[in-house]
Amino acid sequence: MKNMPAEWSRGPQWRTEAARLAWGPALAAAGDAWQQLEVLSVSEAMRSSALISVSPEDLPTLSRAAAAQNLLVTPLCFGRVAVHRPGLVNAWHRAYAASDSAEMGRMLGYPACCVEHFMATWAIGKTETIQTQRTAQGPSGTNLMLRWLGVRLVPHLPCSADCEASVEVACQFSLLATKHGLVEERDAIVDLLSLPARYSALHGVGVVTTPHFRIMFGTDYTPIEVSVTREGDPDLAPPTFSWTDNGFATRAAMEAAHAVVLDAVGEAMSALDLGAGDGTLLARIAARAGLSSRAPASVRPEDWTGVECDPGRASRGQGRHPGIRLLEGKIEEGPGEVIRDSPFDVVLLCPARLVEMGPEAAARTLECLVRPSRLVVYSYADNGPLPDLVAKAGLVGKLGVVTAGRGAQAAEFTLEGC
Repeated sequence: MKNMPAEWSRGPQWRTEAARLAWGPALAAAGDAWQQLEVLSVSEAMRSSALISVSPEDLPTLSRAAAAQNLLVTPLCFGRVAVHRPGLVNAWHRAYAASDSAEMGRMLGYPACCVEHFMATWAIGKTETIQTQRTAQGPSGTNLMLRWLGVRLVPHLPCSADCEASVEVACQFSLLATKHGLVEERDAIVDLLSLPARYSALHGVGVVTTPHFRIMFGTDYTPIEVSVTREGDPDLAPPTFSWTDNGFATRAAMEAAHAVVLDAVGEAMSALDLGAGDGTLLARIAARAGLSSRAPASVRPEDWTGVECDPGRASRGQGRHPGIRLLEGKIEEGPGEVIRDSPFDVVLLCPARLVEMGPEAAARTLECLVRPSRLVVYSYADNGPLPDLVAKAGLVGKLGVVTAGRGAQAAEFTLEGC
């Protein structure tokens, strides 16, 4: 809203390097997902507008995302825009110019009690967030202590952490995340907001401290320290994500790379993935087969089998994708028996795996791979050109047309002797 006090923040400042490695992906995923949810809440008619802080560098990306959902982006001041449904450009300019917090709150879909709270605090120049609430104790969804990092489940400043209207808004955003496949990201937000946190402020500087990191920010001047502590789970394990389990930094990067491999695979009624990660790619192949007119009446998990050497990834993937089968073990130790017992339409293999395992183990694996009717080889950007990788791996045969782009390369490969 207009005339909100200028804010500054610093962080996260990590307690240890291990904490950064464990919780950094969660913070990144939570922040990215929240901006997506803000825009989706407008396109899904939960509310007519969203007020978003955005850097000049990120504005084009936000504008494209909004346009794809038939929404408009109206700049209000440097770094702040309204994303809204058509027909509200003039309304936003009028309300913002007049500092009409009540009207802006209505267009943003904020609870009336929280709009009144805002008008009595921030609208008159206060910057204190936590101390001005009736209570900071409440469900994780209304927790504001990590809002400086973009980690939140409500778009407004709740008048109280136990505000019933705000709790309902958090529930709506949680359901929205589920609807749009952002369950892992939503869970990361909830986990972060469930951490124990201590808020303190002194001489205009506020600090929120969790077991893993802290944030510093500007707030109202106080001559003595004020503090609030939220209880939480100090032993909460850091969340894991399908994209990190598959070696990617973001969901978008994983989906883009997987799309290249899917193009090379085409239609398949069964598949074996040697080096499956958490099985996300395999599950996508299986899901696409389920839409095919050739799909069998009953789909068996063993038709979609992955081999993964990391037990944690295999276990997590089996929970995420119950329709497939993930076998824990090294590629060179088990594919022969798996292939003989259940022939597959296609086998997926990154040749870099053969390079890593050494010539003897690679030879044992290749003996098994003569059996399938189709072999699809692929590589991601950090593995180098696919033809070079195929040659380095010792694969002898014919490489088909390479599908490349979006961080991946893939092609069908016909092994000599097949």
